Amino acid sequence: MKDNAIFLRRFTLADVDKLFVMSQEKELGQFLPDQVYKDLTEAREVVGYLIGAYSPNIDPVKAPYVLGVVHQASQELIGHVGLSAIERGVEIGYAIEKAQAGKGYATLAIALMLTQAKAKTALKTVYGVVDKTNTASIRVLEKCRFTPIETTEAKSIYARKL
Repeated sequence: MKDNAIFLRRFTLADVDKLFVMSQEKELGQFLPDQVYKDLTEAREVVGYLIGAYSPNIDPVKAPYVLGVVHQASQELIGHVGLSAIERGVEIGYAIEKAQAGKGYATLAIALMLTQAKAKTALKTVYGVVDKTNTASIRVLEKCRFTPIETTEAKSIYARKL
């Protein structure tokens, strides 16, 4: 896999239809139920909110910073990656559509987002919170040098220093 197989970009309203379709995939509903949209209107509201949260200064403690993951060759949106506030700090979240899963794109997307976070924020640590049965997502975090720090009944929490 080439490092330039994907790139990250800000969302636009043209992404609403694709994000809605991705939100309906079974795996997303299983592991990220808050990112399943009931209809195009809800998807449009979420994309509008994310667009409105963009600012010159990235501060995921104050507002989520979520970017689209785009396949370089096809120029198609294939997922998203973002930073958002959680109780213990800032979490990285990510999803790649099922048709593109297992190709290393989530790992690349996280690496690109962490590079931005290191260069454009004051963050010292980023967390990954995953369903402890989501072995694919756990492998992605481990490939990106996140280390496990806590496991609850349902979740595994990982951390990575920037």
